[in-house]
Amino acid sequence: MVLKAPNDDPLKDYYTPNHDYLGDCDQNCKTKWWLFTPYNVEETKYWLFRMIALPLGASLIFIFIYQIGFGSINNPIFEWITYISLFIGNIFFTCYWRELARAEYFKITLDDGLIEEGVTPDITFSNDTEAYTYKLNEISEKYKIGFVGDIMMMRKHELEADEKVKDFFSDAKIIVANLEGIVRDCGSTFKTQAHKPEILTQLGKLLNCNTQWLLCLGNNHSIDFGNKEFHTSLHKIRKSPNTFVFGRNDVSNTYYENPAIPSIYYNLTTATQWSNQHNWDCLTLLEDRGSNNGIRAHHHDAHFHILYPHWGFENERYVRTRFQLDARALLTGVRQEYPNGLPALFNPDPTQCWDLIIGHHPHVRQPIMKVPAKTARNVSFNRLVVFSTGNFTSGVHFLRAKKHLFGTSIICGIGPLTADTNQWAIGNVSWQRTVNVRTKPGGCKTKTIERDEGDYPSFNRNSFWYGVIIIVGILIFRILERFFF
Repeated sequence: MVLKAPNDDPLKDYYTPNHDYLGDCDQNCKTKWWLFTPYNVEETKYWLFRMIALPLGASLIFIFIYQIGFGSINNPIFEWITYISLFIGNIFFTCYWRELARAEYFKITLDDGLIEEGVTPDITFSNDTEAYTYKLNEISEKYKIGFVGDIMMMRKHELEADEKVKDFFSDAKIIVANLEGIVRDCGSTFKTQAHKPEILTQLGKLLNCNTQWLLCLGNNHSIDFGNKEFHTSLHKIRKSPNTFVFGRNDVSNTYYENPAIPSIYYNLTTATQWSNQHNWDCLTLLEDRGSNNGIRAHHHDAHFHILYPHWGFENERYVRTRFQLDARALLTGVRQEYPNGLPALFNPDPTQCWDLIIGHHPHVRQPIMKVPAKTARNVSFNRLVVFSTGNFTSGVHFLRAKKHLFGTSIICGIGPLTADTNQWAIGNVSWQRTVNVRTKPGGCKTKTIERDEGDYPSFNRNSFWYGVIIIVGILIFRILERFFF
């Protein structure tokens, strides 16, 4: 089997004659900086509300209450330190309650199609691979494809993986991953994402000789250093052994083909909803305007269609209604009813449905959901969406550590349905929860990817306790200051 570019050249060979590809991709070094957010104006306003206005309002209420009870602090410096600390504490406190409420509001249930160990019937656990498996459909399996979470910067850490994590992928020929940012010799800078070239060698050591990486270079950090460095990074990756790369706007999709049988087994398409630099010259924008434009233009004839979108919002463990409905529209081709005037991101097309959606960008685990569909012969079967696979690698060890160290690795068995061989579908879907554990073998800083057995709620309990500790600490200080000073 061979991975191919859209023009039917082998993917590795395609980039050689297209080394200086221009098209709509201007070879500039300078990009447009969009301050602190890749999101649109509406979402930026919402972010400012939840991170500034909401905790500020809560802080003012607390200040009013204890001003009545305790009066003002005599020392103005201490008073301002108290106000600032109270605001920080309320950021944690309000973030917790907001996450808790939204997780409940947007939760996906068994009736919605949730697939979750400990909740969904008929899930099996294998001691050999330490992975969960759910039979989505009865099929005649032809091949397997794997996906992992986002590959984030390792900073000063080396990268290793537990043998059980490596064994999980032993049957898959291709493992797909989103490489957040680019690869450059100098690594990253403040507010940008870039890996040092060593990451490619370290990733290669995680796979056996029969498996290869397919890295996506289409995300919100891809153009952080300009189009020129984007291209330099792309060629560093494609020259790495056992590594393919796609995601430039002329290679938004890649085919998996068997040379012995003139037939395309699957078509994998990627696009990004966001760009930190608001520069789309080299990337495909995640939009769906018609068969000649947007992602549907890359929905080519194949047995099986995979959409690999860079979508959603960072650090949200729940899935907003809009994305749940968008996923159903893409998988079924049926128009959905959006509440409260929510705009649909995609136009459903019953002739161009996707069979599998694997999302990235939130950097946290999100639910796995099956979506009922019908074949052309009216046979019922299920399609699948994984809204976010979290992070496969991450160099963080303090800030965001409770979120960004966790991921979900997925393997899907694919082939024709037993009940309708004209329709290809997923048979078994297997997954393994992973976590990055900080270790120091040989005195080096190392992150080891291990299987995760811990609890991973859809809200951050630590935010609650951080807020409580700060606010209670302030109240204790005020009591002591009131009665003893």
